[in-house]
Amino acid sequence: HCGDEHEEDGAEGEPQDYTVFTLTFETKQEFDVWLEERQQQGRTSFFTKYSSGSKKTTQLRCNRAGKYVRKTETRATQTKKDVSHCSCFLNVKVEEDGSVNVRGCLGHVGHKVDVALLRLTLAQQLFLKGLLEEFFQDYIISRLRKDYPGTISRLHFVTKGDLWNIVNRFGLRPGFRHKDDMQSLKARKEEGNPHDGIRSLDMPEDPSGEGFRMIIITPQQVQWLRKFSHRGISTDDTHNATRYNLKLATVMVLNDRDAGLPAAFLLSGTMTSLDVEKLFLEIRKVVPEFNPAQIVTDEAPCFYNGFRSVFPQSRAKLHYCRWHIDKTWQRNVNKMVEPRLRSQVKKKLKELLVIEDLPTFERHFAEILAFLHVEGQDKMDDYLRRNYLGEFNLELTLVYHSEQRTISGRTHTWASFSNKDAVMDTTMISERWHLRLKTEFLHRNANTRADCLVDLLIRAVEDLAESDEIKVCREYFILV
Repeated sequence: HCGDEHEEDGAEGEPQDYTVFTLTFETKQEFDVWLEERQQQGRTSFFTKYSSGSKKTTQLRCNRAGKYVRKTETRATQTKKDVSHCSCFLNVKVEEDGSVNVRGCLGHVGHKVDVALLRLTLAQQLFLKGLLEEFFQDYIISRLRKDYPGTISRLHFVTKGDLWNIVNRFGLRPGFRHKDDMQSLKARKEEGNPHDGIRSLDMPEDPSGEGFRMIIITPQQVQWLRKFSHRGISTDDTHNATRYNLKLATVMVLNDRDAGLPAAFLLSGTMTSLDVEKLFLEIRKVVPEFNPAQIVTDEAPCFYNGFRSVFPQSRAKLHYCRWHIDKTWQRNVNKMVEPRLRSQVKKKLKELLVIEDLPTFERHFAEILAFLHVEGQDKMDDYLRRNYLGEFNLELTLVYHSEQRTISGRTHTWASFSNKDAVMDTTMISERWHLRLKTEFLHRNANTRADCLVDLLIRAVEDLAESDEIKVCREYFILV
């Protein structure tokens, strides 16, 4: 019937071959190779409708046909089942001598042949497993989109869900060396692989992770520090990257195209000045000439104090991140200023942060303090004077347009007029890196094993280096 009535339009307008064939293969392996090829060439997937206990007899049916049975009531699900019956089938029998007899038809009826709805074949799953052992998921998906046309290959439509299924099916655990992830990290450190860049490791004092400290500077990161750190560095930390109460601090540099690169990692359960000092001691070992023009951080003193303890004579100029300053001011305005004045004060403070002209800055800041005093907002007035003008009103002499002027010893660390020629005035390159790490590499999983995080950090550096090299080559060819 299908051959007589639907040969030209059986699969929603696409011609089909409804020939029922019989084939014999000498071995099961030979049959498996044939089946793999036919599924990819014919854009077909099968599910096992029936299989005998010994698997001598198997009935394979089109994965788009059949009755859908929900397996859960707790979440919304959808099905690829499109029709109750399809003409595409294979009946497989394995004989006593190991040969395989197959009877079947590869023509479809009643539904469109859609590559995106196919199952991943075993060969495709093994191929993806190999990619996952070397690359990150976003890179894999991007590569598959480019290398495999959507008209003929299921690989074009691979999603992160597919990749996580592969991870779970094959038990892929990056960085795994021991069931206890802290012991796993210790084992990795003892391997002494120079490409890992593990410079130091202090094991935790208790199961919470307290006392843990790990410093990573890979050979690629050493190159970035040597090549780019002289322009300036940004240092910031983030939390919720592992199952432990650990913070990850990253020293960021800007390359020639002003793209941020993670040049050193510090994992710590405390993130004190001593922890940061250990980080910069390791940096000094691999880059003795390390001397950035500026260091941009949030207002946490541990980063700058740790840096200065290692490089007391450095020319580096401290600049607090404008974005963090703004957020701190907004929070304190909400706490200390009456509701009727909050929006006005917030606006004035935002304007102050971007003023690059010193006389204008002095005038605007004085107006804000006077306004707060007149309106009786003494808490906010006192807060700004103590924290952003300096408790003892220390004076710093500047040369401005050949005229000596004095400003507070605290003001120059955050005001825009003192940072006009710097390569950065916020830690946003650090913020973007940490966001990318959590979304692209960790997939917002705050329960990640510590050894998995370390493996991802090391591989991320390699991935970024490769991506950066490709961008440089593209720009070169465009110029040529």
